Amino acid sequence: MMKKNYTLEDFTLESVMKEETGEWGNGIFSGEKCWNINYSGILTFLIQKAGTICKNYASDLFISWSSLENEMKKEGKEYAGGKYLFGFRESGVDHDDYVISRLNNYGVDELKKDVKELYMLEISIKKNKIKMQLGKIDMDSLGK
Repeated sequence: MMKKNYTLEDFTLESVMKEETGEWGNGIFSGEKCWNINYSGILTFLIQKAGTICKNYASDLFISWSSLENEMKKEGKEYAGGKYLFGFRESGVDHDDYVISRLNNYGVDELKKDVKELYMLEISIKKNKIKMQLGKIDMDSLGK
């Protein structure tokens, strides 16, 4: 039997726990065109998860979040949305590349031993509207 090679597209939200919407427009402070969305409810939830699960390196969450923000703001490139994983371990918060690498190299059972909770943020863009949806990933469904 061939081993499955997981990609970000293999992850789907079972249910949406948090959702925020916004639109493309002038920034409140800068006046420059940008995505105007209040995602503080989503970020607060992720911060609280890091605080309760991580014994070390909870601030890894901000490295992942900063990468996401930078991707949304890249000059000369129109942001098209995407999926972002947040794997919470006692020793930090893993971003999507690390979660997928761990999954592909060690399998679902090993991922479940180390990652206590796995969440995905899905961002979609339609015309000048942006929607962020956060949900928990059922790791048991990955092996099926």
